[in-house]
Amino acid sequence: MTDPLDLATYYDDLSRFELARRSLTMHKDFPRGASLDEWVHTRVAARGVEKLLDIGCGFGTSLAGMRSLSEAHGLTISPFQKRAAERLHASRPQLKFFVGSYEQPLPGIYDALLSIESLVFATTLETTLRNLERHLEPSGRIFLIEDMSVSKGPE
Repeated sequence: MTDPLDLATYYDDLSRFELARRSLTMHKDFPRGASLDEWVHTRVAARGVEKLLDIGCGFGTSLAGMRSLSEAHGLTISPFQKRAAERLHASRPQLKFFVGSYEQPLPGIYDALLSIESLVFATTLETTLRNLERHLEPSGRIFLIEDMSVSKGPE
């Protein structure tokens, strides 16, 4: 699925299904202990991040639990996810959501970027990373979590 419009349509459809199930995250379960969001929140807070961009934010659930942020933006390719995130988090004015691609200019400069299982969908990873770097403070952090297969080794 390399066409960004096809991928956006897919995520719109998947999001409708997930929201109907009352599931607000499509991430896999984090192994052992804290949830993935709790794990990320701890690390973001420890770095003193105040302004963060969540790349591939979905319904904004990862951002919603980060109380230490003064401003947070969520980028999604899905118009449905954006509208749902705005409704779900209407009481949190510091959370802003927008639709766009990873290669387009972003609406600011950030202390940190968060990407949970989303960069795999970049049209061109090199172009995406160059674009993201332009929107990161010189001392900023990228929190990158990708899903991958891990071999158990020879049996």
